[in-house]
Amino acid sequence: MKVSKQTIVRAVFASTIILGLAVYLINPSGTATYDPRARIFGHTLMRATAGSMVPTVRSGDYLLIKTFAYASSSPQRGDIIAFRFPPNPKQTYLKRVVGIGGDSITIKNHQVILNGDPLTEDFTEHTYRRAPRPEQRWQVPQGYLFVLGDNRDNSADSRLWGFVSESAVVGKVQSVIYSESKTKAR
Repeated sequence: MKVSKQTIVRAVFASTIILGLAVYLINPSGTATYDPRARIFGHTLMRATAGSMVPTVRSGDYLLIKTFAYASSSPQRGDIIAFRFPPNPKQTYLKRVVGIGGDSITIKNHQVILNGDPLTEDFTEHTYRRAPRPEQRWQVPQGYLFVLGDNRDNSADSRLWGFVSESAVVGKVQSVIYSESKTKAR
């Protein structure tokens, strides 16, 4: 029996569509997004729209988000992640992971103290010379993250709206692929 080239092409095309749909539905990366690029190919693009991560990421930067980054592991302290904003899951935010489940976080005089040890954070920026907030303390529950923006004085983050569930993480920022800013302090 002879099979035509057209039949083979149709079978390959149909198999590819079915495989892609299966990967999308199974969601092997466990990403919190419905973006097919993220679920099937393991990466998605995102444009930073706020200045909360300055100087590391500036408003207008285009970022490559690796959605398979946490398929077999959890976010680590220091990772910059994209995640579904807890008060409004339709929005995606970018922040740096400062604490993971079980960590004790204290912020005193602009200094982050993790499990009793002050953090050295060369990447942070304090843009306003306002008086520091009163001392704040948090205990991060298992399965949750404590996230902060690098631009600490201009960031809505875990200090204001609480912890981020690990299940809300879309992926890890892999790189800035295009920046509208000509000056970067990375």
